[in-house]
Amino acid sequence: MSDLLLDTTGDLDVNNGVLTLTSGTVATAQRLTQRYKLVAAEWFLDRTRGIPYFQQILVKNPNPVVIDAIFKNETIADPAVKEIRKFELDLDTITRGLTLTVDLNTDDGPVNLDEIVSP
Repeated sequence: MSDLLLDTTGDLDVNNGVLTLTSGTVATAQRLTQRYKLVAAEWFLDRTRGIPYFQQILVKNPNPVVIDAIFKNETIADPAVKEIRKFELDLDTITRGLTLTVDLNTDDGPVNLDEIVSP
């Protein structure tokens, strides 16, 4: 499955006026990063998609078990993901920062992500 490549800022990667395509593990990692950053009800075409940051994560006394389940479910919802080998979630309740480390087996090979997630 191919996709438009995004640069490090999240903008479309354009080289000499031509959009760049990506596929394989790079496309899977990019899709997952986008999934983790989508806030619940943010996308006007499907208000059911997204992470409930303001409802369950960026709240006083968040439940780490619930947060872990939210991100695991979002990860396995990607059609290319076959297995989660490693899943670590670090929630800093003082700064409300969230770091996610994920190692996956996918249709195209292993994917390793270290994401600092913020909506």
